[in-house]
Amino acid sequence: MSYTTDIYRYRELASRYRIDSIKFGVLSPQIIRSMSVVEVTNDIPRDEIGAPVPGSVLDPRLGAPEPGSYCPICGNDRDNCPGHFGHIDLALPVVNVLFADVIYRILRGVCINCGRIKIPEDEIEKLKKRAKFLRKHLPELFDKFIKTVVKKAGEAKRCPHCGMESVKIVFEKPYKYYKDEQGEKVELMPSEIREIFERIPDEDLILYGLDKD
Repeated sequence: MSYTTDIYRYRELASRYRIDSIKFGVLSPQIIRSMSVVEVTNDIPRDEIGAPVPGSVLDPRLGAPEPGSYCPICGNDRDNCPGHFGHIDLALPVVNVLFADVIYRILRGVCINCGRIKIPEDEIEKLKKRAKFLRKHLPELFDKFIKTVVKKAGEAKRCPHCGMESVKIVFEKPYKYYKDEQGEKVELMPSEIREIFERIPDEDLILYGLDKD
């Protein structure tokens, strides 16, 4: 096949398969475990003679660790092995500092008792429709709109869904959160934050700027 023919074929394929958009997201724990080649459970990386310990961060399955060694996953030597990742199952949840601001945004707007956003039901549907429209057609205005919605929810004195009095949330960077209870700060532990978030219905997520998928 000639070079010219290759160019025409490439143009034909490019016009047929055009990328409309790219979407980034966070892998779920289930996907991470399915892609992982090893669960890291040993905190000792090397044994008495200096050899990598299985189940540690130097487990050979994560990639050929030494010159002249071969990876048991892909069969390549150290210079050609791309590396493979493992996972650690934490005993307790922790705050991912990369999402600290997003967590604070949610905590400001959510009722810590029932998990609903603190906006009356009759207004929520209108706001959802507006949010979906902006996300699809005017994404540059979507984040500003979400901030306005969360601010409105955060100013509510009581939850319009369960009637619980609102609790002010204080955020201390990089990743500490406190409940302000009559002037006394009580730390919100990551496990408590997770419990609150698990009560949030999927249909409310768009009002925090999130996509359940």
